[in-house]
Amino acid sequence: MYDTTLDIYFRFVKPSDIEELRALYEECFPVSYPESWFQDLITKPCFIAYVALVNDRIIGILVAKVVTLGECAAEDRKILDSRFPLSSHVAYILSLGVTEAYRSNGIASYLLNSFVSYASGAFFNERCQDSITACQLQRASQNHASHGVQNTDGSVLPGSPSPSAFSAVTRPSQYNRAFRSLLDLIDLLPPLPPLCFAVFLHVLRTNYTARRFYENRGFRSLCIHHACYTIAGQPADGCTYVLHVNGGFAKPPTLWTYPYPYPNQFSRYHIRCN
Repeated sequence: MYDTTLDIYFRFVKPSDIEELRALYEECFPVSYPESWFQDLITKPCFIAYVALVNDRIIGILVAKVVTLGECAAEDRKILDSRFPLSSHVAYILSLGVTEAYRSNGIASYLLNSFVSYASGAFFNERCQDSITACQLQRASQNHASHGVQNTDGSVLPGSPSPSAFSAVTRPSQYNRAFRSLLDLIDLLPPLPPLCFAVFLHVLRTNYTARRFYENRGFRSLCIHHACYTIAGQPADGCTYVLHVNGGFAKPPTLWTYPYPYPNQFSRYHIRCN
């Protein structure tokens, strides 16, 4: 949990955020992002993108999307065992960052853990465990896709499309409000109809602070992508990190693979990338 003494709110990304997002990305990430990235972020509905706010200023962001294994780079398809078909779904975190002034307050962890809880289905399982069976949850997900938003009690609100059905440009204004709890914001998202078996991301190989951050939260290093980044005009290597969920690990859980959601069992060790 983040430092609750901070007056932080959470909401989805809006078109008016572009200037602030450019500044945040320039501060938080060593890679230069093209203008097309920020345009895609607000115009394409495939992204799940939310921000943390203090005094109505953006101080943190998470951007992710759900993809099939077949949509991943060839090296990243190793995140699941070969027995999984290419149609299997995984969650891909594209950006996670917090401005320097607000780091070490648990904000990045809160942004990350909340998304992992959503992508793994743990969030909705916990919300619905007393009132809806797993079978009913799946049926509610299917109804959601065709009818509307799922309420916190598992019911569907007909005629109210989910925010994930829109881009930041076309999203109805009622979905642009800010919440004190990120979980209340995530509650607006539908349960994911496809079951995700892993959450993965890429990080600069020499960014040891970021790598330790993910390792300390149960992610493990999978492979190296050589010269996949350009930093100051020079090629730089990246790492793929993965957290398996819903039985996505090829073998029973070991020191290297912990299925979410058991955050108290996450080991705090340093993984060496070869």
